[in-house]
Amino acid sequence: MDTDRLSRWLTLVANVGVLIGLIILIVEIGQNTDMMRAQMTQERANHTVEKFDAIIHSDHWPAIAAKMAQAENRRELIESLTAEEYQRVWNFYLREINDLRNQHYQYTQGYLPQEVWDASTYGQIVRLVRLGAALGRPERFEGNAAFRNEIKRIAELENLPFPNEDGTWP
Repeated sequence: MDTDRLSRWLTLVANVGVLIGLIILIVEIGQNTDMMRAQMTQERANHTVEKFDAIIHSDHWPAIAAKMAQAENRRELIESLTAEEYQRVWNFYLREINDLRNQHYQYTQGYLPQEVWDASTYGQIVRLVRLGAALGRPERFEGNAAFRNEIKRIAELENLPFPNEDGTWP
């Protein structure tokens, strides 16, 4: 057997080995991507459960929620809250906006599945817009235009008020 022929066979075997290695690498990357998506979904679920657990076990939030449910209008709600309660609600509201900004980013980047966006995030946006309207504080849903437009789209679908460009509520 001559050296040239042996060299061609060795090159062919090496190329097949590289091809097999690439196929294995692609499969492993796919599995890793699936695992990361599962971890992100679990982290999001854990985050939501922790948030609701904190609300449920709060010494303050049940009384605030009861006042919110009983209020006939924005003025009545605001007058029923103590200064401390109002600040708690406002901080909760800001926290929810930041959470939604992050979820919107994940959604637009393809990290948050459509069904999750449609199911839980949609409802979170509806609750947030209702709360913002009840508080009447200036908030423009700043971030990027796509985020603001998505919040506005859902508010319009649900026939909810949406802040004016200057941040005031109608």
